[in-house]
Amino acid sequence: MSQEEITTKYNLVDSIADWMTSSGIQSPDGGVYAWYDVETGKHSYLYSEITGYAVTAFLYLHKLYNRIEYVERAEKAAEWVIKNALSDCGGVKTRYFTDKDSVDEHTSFSGGNIFSFDTAMVLYGFANLYKTTNKTIYLEYAKKMADFLVETMQKPDGSFIAIYNEKTGSVSNSTKKWSTQSGSFHAKNALGLVATYEITKDERYKDAAVKVCEFALTRQEESGRFITDTASLCTHMHPHCYTIEGLSFVGSTFGIEKFTKAAERAAYWALSRTDENGINETYFPATDTFSDFQRSDVLAQVLRMGLLFVKDQSIDHLAKVLLKYRTDQDHNGEKDGFFYSSTHEHVNFWCTMFALQALSIYYDKDLIPKNGERFDLLV
Repeated sequence: MSQEEITTKYNLVDSIADWMTSSGIQSPDGGVYAWYDVETGKHSYLYSEITGYAVTAFLYLHKLYNRIEYVERAEKAAEWVIKNALSDCGGVKTRYFTDKDSVDEHTSFSGGNIFSFDTAMVLYGFANLYKTTNKTIYLEYAKKMADFLVETMQKPDGSFIAIYNEKTGSVSNSTKKWSTQSGSFHAKNALGLVATYEITKDERYKDAAVKVCEFALTRQEESGRFITDTASLCTHMHPHCYTIEGLSFVGSTFGIEKFTKAAERAAYWALSRTDENGINETYFPATDTFSDFQRSDVLAQVLRMGLLFVKDQSIDHLAKVLLKYRTDQDHNGEKDGFFYSSTHEHVNFWCTMFALQALSIYYDKDLIPKNGERFDLLV
């Protein structure tokens, strides 16, 4: 890297990291809000899945900067999960609404629904936190979550049931949304399972990770895209990228070439569908068209996977488009976070974490794994 590139990278990534630590997006108790609404001046609900991402994201920042503050914030986030979101069954409850008027019973703590995907993202954070701190409490809870996923939520074909209700003990899928059905996106569940396997050497976790990736391959079309909605056969780019992330991680960890090849094909398909706006949210195969809606989390995910697999000129274009979503003025302390979309006036935490990681490796290619190695601390 040139000195100019190094300066650009660290100025940009450091400023995004400052937003993560100083904006109030992480509550005093450690849980993180999904977003900050610029118009109302209020934070949204506290989100367990995103708190799990935050654990890993703070550890990624610690890896970049070697600042103990980031480990402390990761531990604070984990403590919030333990005290507030972790169910006796081993699953993690979804959203805690601080504004009771906006409660969604389907996703709220009070409704009792637990999503296997959310649990897996928290699991990955806890396993990474144990690897960093060597504190057994994080490993014990990681094993509890991993056991819940393997014993309660995974089906014989390798897929994961989307929802478990802690009040009734029932499991369910639906075609209401891509996130409420057994889908290829559950391949990302494998990150936490693999990380826990590496610590415990419990073969059940490795087997579960490989099986969900095998299932994901059954949802891939010849073009490389993953069907993410079984009713419409369309492809939502957000879970499409989750699938790439899971397959890439498992394939590179265990040397399973068919997984890494499938991930590469999917990344190429996504990059081939970019336009002047970056990439749109949803692909409809019946008309071979996309919706006219762009999200910064999708842009960051495609950029990140493109950097791992493709590395052509479309990468530069995506990075430029992604930076347009960065808040360039101080919205009540929100400078340097990332807006969810051009039409949503909220500064979004998961979009910001995805963008930080994608841009960090865009500006410093030395952070990109070499020779088929895996991308550790993938948010």
